[in-house]
Amino acid sequence: MNQNNLNGQELKVIRQNHNQFLKLTRDILGYLAIIAIFSFLSLMYFETFTSELPQESVVSEVSQ
Repeated sequence: MNQNNLNGQELKVIRQNHNQFLKLTRDILGYLAIIAIFSFLSLMYFETFTSELPQESVVSEVSQ
């Protein structure tokens, strides 16, 4: 009886640790997704912003 009670408590602790691990993993994946979205958007913004400048300078050099 006492052994079964200990196993039940151990299972409860294992379940709590597993739930905490799943919550932590979910939070980390959420933060990584947010970082990925912002880095992608900033990359697209700077890519379009910097790709327009050399084209204008090349066009102005060719027209001269």
